[in-house]
Amino acid sequence: MAHPQSMPSYWRGIPLDGIQAGILKPHGRTCLRCAFLSFHPHKPGSPSPGSHWLTSFFKLAGITSADKQIRDTLYRKEGSDRYDGGPVISLHLSRWGYEYFHIPENTLPADPFFLAGMKSDFSIEALSDPRPDRWEKAFQTDPIHVLVLLADDDPDNLDALQQSLFEGENDRYISHLHIEAGQKLVRNGNQYEHFGYRDGISSLKFFDSDNHIIPDRLPLVLRQNGLNRYGSYLVFRKLRQNVAGFKAHLDALAGKLGLSYEQTAAQVMGRSLNGASILRKPGSSTGLKYAPIDFQEDPKGLVCPFHAHIRKSNPRDAVHQSDPHQIIRRGIPYGSEYRDHYISNIPEQEVGLLFMCYQSSINDQFAYIQKNWLNSPHAPYAHASKKEYFHVGIDPIAGQSRGDDGEQNWLDAGRKRVPYLFSDVVNLKGGEYFFAPSIAFLRELGPGNRGDHPPKKPRSYSPRRSAGRRGYTHRTRRRRGRRKTR
Repeated sequence: MAHPQSMPSYWRGIPLDGIQAGILKPHGRTCLRCAFLSFHPHKPGSPSPGSHWLTSFFKLAGITSADKQIRDTLYRKEGSDRYDGGPVISLHLSRWGYEYFHIPENTLPADPFFLAGMKSDFSIEALSDPRPDRWEKAFQTDPIHVLVLLADDDPDNLDALQQSLFEGENDRYISHLHIEAGQKLVRNGNQYEHFGYRDGISSLKFFDSDNHIIPDRLPLVLRQNGLNRYGSYLVFRKLRQNVAGFKAHLDALAGKLGLSYEQTAAQVMGRSLNGASILRKPGSSTGLKYAPIDFQEDPKGLVCPFHAHIRKSNPRDAVHQSDPHQIIRRGIPYGSEYRDHYISNIPEQEVGLLFMCYQSSINDQFAYIQKNWLNSPHAPYAHASKKEYFHVGIDPIAGQSRGDDGEQNWLDAGRKRVPYLFSDVVNLKGGEYFFAPSIAFLRELGPGNRGDHPPKKPRSYSPRRSAGRRGYTHRTRRRRGRRKTR
C-alpha cells in the first residue's frame, strides 16, 4: 500500500484536495454540529460582513478536503489506530448565499429545487411537505446563507470550535445563528437510530477496500462548477421521529398479522432490527447477512413487501433504474441517547434524524425518490415485465401522504395481504437546499479576493532615478535633506 504522503491529490483530473470532506466519504466522527448562518446586509461599496466572516473562518479553521480524509484513513490502516485527524469541517451555500456574495450567475448551480428553496411552493407541492408555518421557527428565518458542518469525537472540542467561529469578534458579522447538534447512537459497537434499527449498512461507497476510487459512481455525487472545480448538492431536513406512534403502529399491525414485534418491524423496514436482510436466511449459501440486496429474488413481494422502506427508496432492479437516482446519505440522529432496540422506553424529549444527503442533481435524485417512490402509492409496481401498476401504499417511514393514498398491503403469517395504514411517524421540522463548492472557490469569496475593497492606487515613480539609491528620485532625496536641516 502506498504511503499517505505518496498518494496523488488528483484522480483523472479531479482535484481531491479541492473537494470538500464528507461528500465522497462520511466524516466518521461521533458528534456533529450543523450551524445555519445569516449575515447582516452590507452597504453599497463596502465589504460585506459575510466576506469578513469567511476570511476569519479560513484563518481559524479552514475546510477539510477529501484528500485529507483519504490520507487520514491510510494512516489508521497502517497501524496508527490512535491517530486523530482532528475535526472535519465543511461549508455550504444556499441559493441566497450565492446572491449575498454577488457570485456571477454563470457559476450558480442550476438545479430547480436549489434555485427555488425548500420553503417555496414549487418544492412543497412537489414533495408534499408541510407549509413553513408548521416548521420550527429557526428554519422559518429568511434567508439562510450558509451551512457549516463541524464533526468531531469530542463534544468539548466542538464547543471550543463553535465559540471561536461564531462568537466573540465574529458575532458582529452574523445576524442569525441556529445550531443543530447530532450524535451517533452506538450500542455494542454498532450504530442505531431511534426507531431501533441498525443504521449505516447500505451507504454507497466511492472507495474500495484499498482506497481506490470507484469511477462509475462519481457522477452520482460530483458536479463540475467551473474549470476543474467540483462540488455537490446537499439536502438538509430535520425529521422528527415519533417513537411512541411508531411503537403503537407496530403493536397494532403485529396483532393484525399474527406476527411478532420483530417480524413486523422487519416488514416495515425491509431489514431486521439488527440490519440483516429478510431475503436471506442466516447461514444460507447466499453469503453474509449484510450482503447487497437484489429484489429480483422476490419479484412478487412475498418476503419483502413492495412498500418496505428500503425497497421503496431503492428498488434495486434494472426495470426501475434506481442507480441514477441514488443519494449519498450522511444523516445523524438528534435528541436522547439510544435506550434499547425494543423501544421499551419512549424518549421524553423530541428525537429524530438530521437527514442529509449529497447528489449531483436534487431534481433527479432526492426529489425523484421522495416524489415518485416514497410518496407514490403505486411505486414500485408489482409486475415489472408487464408494467402494470399495483397499489402498495406510501412508504411507511418516509412517505408523506396527501390523505387519499389508501392503506399498504402487509403480509400475514400465511403470506396473505392485509390492508393497514402505517404512516405519520416522521415529520419535517425544517430544512434547506445547499451546494458544497470547491475549497478554492470559497477562498475567493473573502473581501481581499472578491474586490470588496477599492483597489489601492499604484505608487508613482519619477522616470529619473539614481542608481544605487533604492529607487528614490532626486526630488525625494532633496525633500528628506531639507527635513534634516530643519
